[in-house]
Amino acid sequence: MPNIEKEGNALLQDLEEEGYLVGLAQDKFIERLAHYYCEINVLHPFRLGNGMAQRIFFEQLAIHAGYTLDWRNIAVDAWNQANQSGAMGDLSPLRTIFRKVVSEATETE
Repeated sequence: MPNIEKEGNALLQDLEEEGYLVGLAQDKFIERLAHYYCEINVLHPFRLGNGMAQRIFFEQLAIHAGYTLDWRNIAVDAWNQANQSGAMGDLSPLRTIFRKVVSEATETE
């Protein structure tokens, strides 16, 4: 547990130093979102519910950065494979998925 706390705090400190990704162009937002999503996924801070907790966290992060995330058209197999690739150091499949998921928020969102 101490390693999870230490690594989690370091990740969130980095995220804070990046201004919580606010003001980034969409391509840069997707790049950084993939990085943080992968890192927190690998950290796996909870025994159960990591996937749901991550989605809620990153949906809120996106909203505050001016974007929305829509997961509806993402196949489970593709998502799982992208996360496995990310854990092995290849974020390109995650970035590809986030290009489909991320959109600019509208005034009503």
